[in-house]
Amino acid sequence: MNPIRNLLTSYAKAYNKMYKRKGALFIDYIKREKLEEENEIKSVVRYIHQMPLSNHLATDPEKWRWSSFNAYLYPQKTTNIQRDFVLSLFQHQNEMLQFHY
Repeated sequence: MNPIRNLLTSYAKAYNKMYKRKGALFIDYIKREKLEEENEIKSVVRYIHQMPLSNHLATDPEKWRWSSFNAYLYPQKTTNIQRDFVLSLFQHQNEMLQFHY
C-alpha cells in the first residue's frame, strides 16, 4: 500500500501548500483492509463497478465513463489497467459478467 500512501501524502502536501493550509485532508474517508481471499477480492471489484449504479449515476457499469469495467469486459482493448490478476480470478468472461450482475 505504500504507493497509494505516497500518492495521497504527496497530494495532501501539494493541496495544503497551494491553499496555504495545514492538516490532514483524508481523515476517516479512506479505510484500508487487507484482502486475502479470492471471494473478498472479487466482491470488492464488483462493489467498485456497481457503485455508480447504487448512486444512480449510471444504469449499467458499461455506461459509466470512468469505470474500469469495460477494460475487463473487452480485454482485447488497450488500457493502462493491469487487469490480468482480476481476470485470473474468473474462469471465463461469462463468469465475471454473472458475478457482476
